[in-house]
Amino acid sequence: MLKKDQKTTIYDYIIIFLRIVGGTVFIPSGLLKIQGKRFSYFCSEMYSGTFFNELHQTGFYWNFLGFCQLLTAFLLFSQRYTVLAALMFFSICTNIFIFTLSVGLIDKSIIMIFMMSIALLLIL
Repeated sequence: MLKKDQKTTIYDYIIIFLRIVGGTVFIPSGLLKIQGKRFSYFCSEMYSGTFFNELHQTGFYWNFLGFCQLLTAFLLFSQRYTVLAALMFFSICTNIFIFTLSVGLIDKSIIMIFMMSIALLLIL
């Protein structure tokens, strides 16, 4: 049986791992958005493809989304702003989850449920 100090250490390592994974997820898409590039190409006939195309065409808003994703990632890597980062991570993941459900991307919704669960663990 583990001692109390060892349980705390294992829990701390799990939380650090989840913060690193959560932050790492947002870096590639955030960097591409800041550069003004698309991070995925959907068929333009699909509703989600049209939505992403229009979102990409907004310019500034697309860059703003990328900035928020990068800010969240870097805050997750810090010790001081963990709660703020977890709240931002949860809100971004919830937004993406609602979008994926509304356009019928069920497989992506399952991934977002996992990411929202990570965010809830970080908040608690």
